[in-house]
Amino acid sequence: MYALNKIIWFAINPAMVGLTILLVAMLVRRFRTTALCLGFAWFWMWSSPAFTRIVGLQLEKEYLSGGGYPSIASVPVCDAIADMGGGVGGNTNMFDHAFLNSSADRAYVSAELWKAKKAPIIVPSGTGVANADRVFMLDLGVPEEAIVVENKAMNTEQNAKLVRQILLERTNCTKNAGIPRAVDRPLKVLVVTSAWHMKRTMLMFEKYAPEIDAIPMACDFECAPVQDFSMKELIPNPEVFGRNSVYLHEWIGYWGYRFLRK
Repeated sequence: MYALNKIIWFAINPAMVGLTILLVAMLVRRFRTTALCLGFAWFWMWSSPAFTRIVGLQLEKEYLSGGGYPSIASVPVCDAIADMGGGVGGNTNMFDHAFLNSSADRAYVSAELWKAKKAPIIVPSGTGVANADRVFMLDLGVPEEAIVVENKAMNTEQNAKLVRQILLERTNCTKNAGIPRAVDRPLKVLVVTSAWHMKRTMLMFEKYAPEIDAIPMACDFECAPVQDFSMKELIPNPEVFGRNSVYLHEWIGYWGYRFLRK
């Protein structure tokens, strides 16, 4: 399923759709002018910061707190912190330390939550987190014993399933179906990820980790809060094209899992 999802996204991502339109313009003389204009408009739209208000802002705005970013002080004390990995690069032969990318807020905020005593352990989840998020958290002062690594998840669905498995296996009690449980209440877990990724992440925990009471702690806001509209937002930017494509991927993943996957 992982490979199939990647193939489908390759076929329908905005860049591929735009290139297909331009290919039609080259091959079908009858529709050349129309296809060229449509292709130009397509790439302009996806490169426009104004379009981010549609595809990106709608993902993030529900995770704002009172119109601003959520604060660490405002979240409740929980059983664990789940860090959706992917924001930190791992050690290589060029570096002897973790290096950060645009979503490194995930690991940083997770560490700050632990320092604020919001949960006793952090579960960084995703392939490579042992040499990436974990190393960064150690640098930030989180002790090794407070970090429980999950390093097999390759997508958000697997993040939720494997974090659930780790947390439930750390308990001693069992339910009728043989599912380990710590207490007769849902495990409270602070889920930390980028704001634009949170909507799909919460859906994954809802579907695949029903024993967990997932509490969102969004970070890495890229779209919100926004200023009043400016004509500058109509100027195309190649970096914006990439970000808008990521936001579209989130929407497709969210609605696909909501209605097509069990």
